[in-house]
Amino acid sequence: MTTEEATQIAEDWLARQPWGAKFQVVKIRLEPDLALTFWTSRTGELIAGNAPLLIDAKTLSVHATGTGRPMAFYVENFRVTGDPHIEPVAVAKIVGWREGAKKVCAVSLLKENTHLGLAEAKASIDAVLEGQEVEVLPREEVRARDICAKLDEVGFLAKMTLRPPR
Repeated sequence: MTTEEATQIAEDWLARQPWGAKFQVVKIRLEPDLALTFWTSRTGELIAGNAPLLIDAKTLSVHATGTGRPMAFYVENFRVTGDPHIEPVAVAKIVGWREGAKKVCAVSLLKENTHLGLAEAKASIDAVLEGQEVEVLPREEVRARDICAKLDEVGFLAKMTLRPPR
């Protein structure tokens, strides 16, 4: 997407808004997967709430962001969830194991730190031992990074990853 294309898409979006004729695009920031467009009043008057627009480079869809958080918040949310306002969920992705891994300890760890019951925790660890990757959602008070570190201590390879909420 070029600066000119992003400008045109944003101006077309503004024109479709009931209040859009009062505003103009003043700046474009291009990134490989998206464009951020900034707009302001045509008359130079101060306005509140003119959140930048995010344009998806693949679909050319326009998404209004917000002004209450840093722009990086909206961009990261969009890249993970497809919506600048939906925050991704941190999960522990168990990707493998080392020789001598402690299966029983890992099952207990999952049971204590996730919403999995004993049978589900055991099935998850068995799946990893059979070569599958498994994502586990930590309890709210537990961080995904902490689960990954604890799994590493008992011989399982895990990494924190972000995904859209389900």
